Amino acid sequence: MFTYATDLTSIAQARASYTSEFVRYEEVPSNVAQAVIEAAKAEAEE
Repeated sequence: MFTYATDLTSIAQARASYTSEFVRYEEVPSNVAQAVIEAAKAEAEE
């Protein structure tokens, strides 16, 4: 997603543009949330 605008412009030979818009937050599945929490705790301990 971070390079999409650059790639799009390159592919379209600078004749295209891209904008994004925040729509909503959604709850992540509990297993994903737990993995993120554990990774953050491990990083904080380092």
